[in-house]
Amino acid sequence: MSSSKPKIYLDTNILVYHLMWKPQKLAQQSGRLLLDIEKGRYTGTITTWTRAEFLGVVKTFLAQSNNRNPSTEEMLGAEKMLTDLISELGLELQDADVLASQAGQTRLFAESDKILRNSSVVQQTDGRWTAIGGADSIHCVLAQRSGAQELVTFDEDFRGVSIQGVRTLIVRERY
Repeated sequence: MSSSKPKIYLDTNILVYHLMWKPQKLAQQSGRLLLDIEKGRYTGTITTWTRAEFLGVVKTFLAQSNNRNPSTEEMLGAEKMLTDLISELGLELQDADVLASQAGQTRLFAESDKILRNSSVVQQTDGRWTAIGGADSIHCVLAQRSGAQELVTFDEDFRGVSIQGVRTLIVRERY
């Protein structure tokens, strides 16, 4: 992939909304973003942390939708959907363990704690107040270590975060 394209780190919600097609408006917006990746406007990257979080969200979604624990086949189907999307779009799948233990940068949790402590609580467009949580602060560190220029998300609470070298793009503001 060309290094001249901006590299964007996809938050898990981009993949969840696109592949689960709920809510429909957010699925359409994530689809437009992913189409830009497919067209070569961006290099998209995710990590194994993103994949694990995706599978956890899907597991909960399937359980709530079907009022039962998802079967192994359903979970393998969800994992295949994600793997196929990664392949179709040419997304980089970076190993979060490798990013967490890069030479001289082994303090993933200390850095995510610092991001969390320095973040601001923000008021969303619907009036609710929100702040990033622990999982999202880890995404911030992984986005930075992945070499991404932007972290792309639907979560408005990322407005209260400053990540050195990484801008935040709220999807609904551009798509």
